[in-house]
Amino acid sequence: RPHPRQVGTPTVRTLFDGPEFATPSPYLPRVRASGMTGEFTDVGSPAVGTEAGSDGTAFAMDPVTRASQIKDFVQGVEQRLRVACFDAVHVRQDAEEDLQDPTLSIAYPIRVATEEHWHRARRLALDRAAHPQDQIRLENLATRLQFEKDAWILIERVYGPRAFSQPHDLVSGLAGLDGIPADLNHFPNLRRCRILLEWLEVCEAACLDLEGGPSLAPFDDPAYQWAYSAEKLGRGAMDMDQPLRVVGPRSLGVKLENIEEMAEERINCAVFRLVRAGRLAAAQDLCRRINQHWRAASLGGSGSIWDFSCEGIRGGARKTWREVARTIAASRGSRMQAHERATYGVLSGVLEPILAVCSCFEDRVWARLCILVDGKIDSLAEAIQTDTPLSCVPDITDEEITEVLYQSVASQTSVEPHQEAVVGELNYMARRAIMLVGLGNVMQSGNAAFLIQCLTHLSQPKLAEEDQVTDPWSPRFAAHLALFLKYWASFSNISEGFEPLHAIVKNFCLHLVKANRAVERVSKAALDVQPIFYDMIAQYAAEISEADIIDVFATCMKEALYADVALSIPGRHVDVRRSICLATAGKHFSRGGRGLLGRLTYEAVWLIWSECIEAGEEEGTAEDDTEKDHAIIAAIDFFVYPGFEDQGESLVYCTSAARYFCLREKSISLRGLLAVVERNESIVGFVPGEQHLTYRHELDCWMAYMRAIIAHHRWNQFVLGQKPVAPTERQISEATAAPGEVPYDVQAAANIVLHGYKTNLKRFQSEVAVRRRQAVDTLRATLCYDGGWMCDIQDSEASNSTREEQLAEVRKQKVPLLVAMLSNIYASSQMHQDVMEVSNLVACDRYRLYREFGDADLESFLRQVAESSILFMQQKIDDENITRPYKNQIFEEME
Repeated sequence: RPHPRQVGTPTVRTLFDGPEFATPSPYLPRVRASGMTGEFTDVGSPAVGTEAGSDGTAFAMDPVTRASQIKDFVQGVEQRLRVACFDAVHVRQDAEEDLQDPTLSIAYPIRVATEEHWHRARRLALDRAAHPQDQIRLENLATRLQFEKDAWILIERVYGPRAFSQPHDLVSGLAGLDGIPADLNHFPNLRRCRILLEWLEVCEAACLDLEGGPSLAPFDDPAYQWAYSAEKLGRGAMDMDQPLRVVGPRSLGVKLENIEEMAEERINCAVFRLVRAGRLAAAQDLCRRINQHWRAASLGGSGSIWDFSCEGIRGGARKTWREVARTIAASRGSRMQAHERATYGVLSGVLEPILAVCSCFEDRVWARLCILVDGKIDSLAEAIQTDTPLSCVPDITDEEITEVLYQSVASQTSVEPHQEAVVGELNYMARRAIMLVGLGNVMQSGNAAFLIQCLTHLSQPKLAEEDQVTDPWSPRFAAHLALFLKYWASFSNISEGFEPLHAIVKNFCLHLVKANRAVERVSKAALDVQPIFYDMIAQYAAEISEADIIDVFATCMKEALYADVALSIPGRHVDVRRSICLATAGKHFSRGGRGLLGRLTYEAVWLIWSECIEAGEEEGTAEDDTEKDHAIIAAIDFFVYPGFEDQGESLVYCTSAARYFCLREKSISLRGLLAVVERNESIVGFVPGEQHLTYRHELDCWMAYMRAIIAHHRWNQFVLGQKPVAPTERQISEATAAPGEVPYDVQAAANIVLHGYKTNLKRFQSEVAVRRRQAVDTLRATLCYDGGWMCDIQDSEASNSTREEQLAEVRKQKVPLLVAMLSNIYASSQMHQDVMEVSNLVACDRYRLYREFGDADLESFLRQVAESSILFMQQKIDDENITRPYKNQIFEEME
C-alpha cells in the first residue's frame, strides 16, 4: 500500500510522519541540540534540582561555604537522630502501661524521626546544582537513613498491631492467595516470607515516589511505538499489511533504530522497577499511557489460582500463561532486554533473569523470596486442583529462609548503593541482622545467636586512628534494636538471656563516650558542655546490668576528667565536665546506694591510673608528663565528692601517687599532690580504721617530708636572694674618715649607706635565724618521725610486698637527702658543732638512719662531718687564742 504522501494527498501530521513528527523524541541528538524537548507531562517528569528542600533547608551557592554547610548538616542529622532515639528510650522507661508496647514507644518514634531526615537528605541529594562531592556525601547520608527507616518499618510490620493482618505482596496478590480461607494459619513461614516481600516492596515504592516516579515523559514519544522503524520500513520494498506496532518488529525481522532501543530499555527498566515496588497495576497503566497496550495485557497474567480456564480447569489459564512467560524469561538467545526478561521471570517464577538485574542485597533477597513464595503457591494451587487438604502441603522451612539470606549475601560481587555508607562487613552484618529480626518471635536458636553476633559486630566499630571520629550510626542502630528485642522478650531460646543485648547497649555507650572525646581532641577551641550527653549515657546505662553500668560510667567519668585537665592552665582549674558527670551519676544511680557510687568511683580512678601510672612504669622512663600527672592528682578528687566519699581509698591512692611521683623524680607533681591533700579537710581530718592506719601514717610522713623540703627551700632562697649588699671599701673608708679628710656631704652619704647596711644585715640575720630554725625543726622532725619515717607501723600477714619495696626505695633516696639538707644548713651557718651532732643522729640505733645510706652517700656525709670538725676546732683556737696542739701531725693529716 503506497504511502499517503506519495499519491499527492494533503500532508497530515500523524504519528508516522517520519522525521517531522508533531512531537519528536526528546532523546534524538538533533532535538537535544535544538532545545526542543516536546511537551512533558507533570506525571513521571524528571526531578528538577532546587536550592532548598520543602523543609526549608537551604545551602549557599558558594562552593566552599556550601561544602561546610553540608558537612554540618550531615553531622547535625546524626546528633538530632541520637537525641530523638534517646527521647524514645526515656519515654519508654517512664511510660504507663498503655505505652509499654515497644513498637509504639520505641520503633514508631525512631522510624518517624529517621524517615523525616531521610526525606530531607534525599531531596537535597537530588539537587543537580550541588557539587559532585557534596552530592555523594548527601547520597551516603540518605542511603544510611533509608536503611534505618526501612528496618524500623519492618519491625513495626512484624511486631506491631499489623502483625496479624494479611500481607499484600505482588506474587501472592497476582495468584489470589488471599482467597484461601483460614488454612493459611498452618503456614507461618509462608506468611513471614510474604511480610518480608511486602516490606521490601514498600521500601522500594517509597524511594520511587521520592524520585518522582518512572521518567518516561513525554508519553507520546514516537520511539515508544517504533515509529522510526516503521517509517524506514515503509520506504523500503516491503509492504506492510499491518502497522509495525501491531505485529511487532521482531516478527517481521526488523531491527529497531537505536533511539527505539533506548526507549525500550527505559520502558523495561521502568516497568521492572514498578514490579519491584509491588505496583503491577501502575506498571500496566504506564504501558497504556505510552500506547503499548499489548505490554500491559501481557503483564496481567490469566487470573488467579481460583479462576477456571476455558477447559474448566481451576487455575488452568494461569498455568498456561505462566508456562509461556517462563519460556520468555528463560530465552537466553533472544534479543529481549534483561529487564524485560526479569519482569516475566518475577511473574512466572524464574530466578536467573531476575538476579541478572539485581543491583543490591535487598533486590536479591526480594528475588529469591519471590521464587520461594511462588513455588509454595504452585504447591497450594496443585493441592486445590486435586482437592488435597492444604494441611498436607509442607510449609516453608526455616532452613530455606536462612538459605535465601546466605545466598543473597554470598552473591554480592560489586559495590552496591548502600555500600558507600555501610561498607564491607558492616553492610553484611546490618542486612543479615534486620532480615533475621524480620522472621519474628519464632526463629531457630542458631539464627538468634547469629543475630546477636551481627548486632555485636555492628556495635563495635573501631576508630581507624586515635583522633579520627567514626560515625556512630551502626552502634546506635544496634543498641536500639537490642533494646527493642529486650522489651519484646523474644529471645527465650538464648541461654545467655539478656546479657548479650546488654553488651550491645554497653558498646554503644562506650562508643559515644570515645567519639565525644575524639571530637574534643580534634577541636581547636573548647566545646560547650552539654549536660544532655551525660544524661543520655546514664539513661542507656540504666538498661544494662550493674557491672556494665560501672564499666560505662567509669569510662565516662575518666574521659570527663581528661577533658577538664586538657583545658586547665596554670592558675585556672577547669572542673565543669567532671562535676556534671558526677552529678548525673548521683542522680541516676543513687538507687544502688553508696555501694554502687563507690564502685563507680573506684573503677574510674583505676582506669585513669592504669593508663597514667602502670603504662609509665612499664616504659621505665622518667619523662615529665604534666597532663597525665594532673589527671592522676585530679582523679583522687573523685573520692571526696559528696555522695562518693571514701576517704580510706583516698588515703590509699594519695600515698600510691606520692610514691609514684617520688620514685620517678617528679618533685613538682609530688608537691602539687600534697598541696591538694593539705587543702582537703575531708582527707586531712579523716580518722582511719585499723585497715587504713598504716596509710594514714605514710601520708603524714609525706606531709612532714614536704614541709621540710619547703622550709629548706625557703631558707635557701632567702639566704641566696635577700642578703644585703655590703658597702664598698671606698664607702667604708669615707664613712670612717676623720673630719676634714673628705667632704662633708660625701661622708654623710657614706654614713647613711653604712648605717642602712648594718640595719638590714641585722634584720636579715634575724630572719635567717627564724627560717633556719623552721627548716632545722621540720627536717629533724621528719628524720625523727614517730614510728620511723616511711616505716609501716603495723605488721600484717597480708602486707603488700610491692608497697614495702617502694617504701624502702623511698627511704634510701630521701633519708640521705634530708640529712644532707640538715648538714648543709648547719655548715652554711658556721654551726659546725651541730653538723657533728647530726652524725650522732644518723648513728642512733633508735632511728637507724645509717641503714638507708649507700656507700657514696655515707662517704659524702662523713667527709662533710670531718670538714666541720676541723673548722669547729679552728673556731675554738681562734676564739680562745690558744696554740694548736700537735701541730704538723693530727691536723695536717686531717686536712
